Amino acid sequence: MKLYRAAAHLTTTFPEISIDDARERAGRMLERYPHARTGRLGEYLVFDESLGRVIDETGNTSAGETP
Repeated sequence: MKLYRAAAHLTTTFPEISIDDARERAGRMLERYPHARTGRLGEYLVFDESLGRVIDETGNTSAGETP
């Protein structure tokens, strides 16, 4: 249940992400944070996707290096 709700949060925010991809990502996130609440997992997924898009646009990593 957690997995499906977290995936739905991601696909609502980023409709271009397929539900299958969102579920896979949610599953990985759930493995990393098994005790996190559903809403928090969804927030983690959205933040991870947003951060990835910023890095892709700027070409910078969190350490300030280029990939």
